[in-house]
Amino acid sequence: MEELPIYPFSEALHQRILSDLEILMNKERIYKDPLLSLLNLAHRLKTNTAYLSRIINDRYQVNFSTWVNRYRIEEAKKLLETREYSIEKVGQLSGFGSKSVFNKAFKLYLGTTPSNWLKNNKA
Repeated sequence: MEELPIYPFSEALHQRILSDLEILMNKERIYKDPLLSLLNLAHRLKTNTAYLSRIINDRYQVNFSTWVNRYRIEEAKKLLETREYSIEKVGQLSGFGSKSVFNKAFKLYLGTTPSNWLKNNKA
């Protein structure tokens, strides 16, 4: 019995999607959009959600939500360090749809709340 390829599409397509993902996340910072979803990202990349999900899982070893939230938390840390915005505003600017979701993701990712993190990271 013949083994199926790991990816049902070409290696060139796989590499293009990975490259485009890097650009979208690191240069365009689309993670800041609270409505970002696997579906709209797949549409933007001209692929399907199953394939995109598999690429993200294989490459980054996490699911889509965790992957996006990592970017959002890193953005939040930078914004918190500036001390220009309230914690709630930092969550919004980082792409979180609500304060509670921001707090939960922050604590899950860093093991502490944004306010405690801020207290312990005085600039």
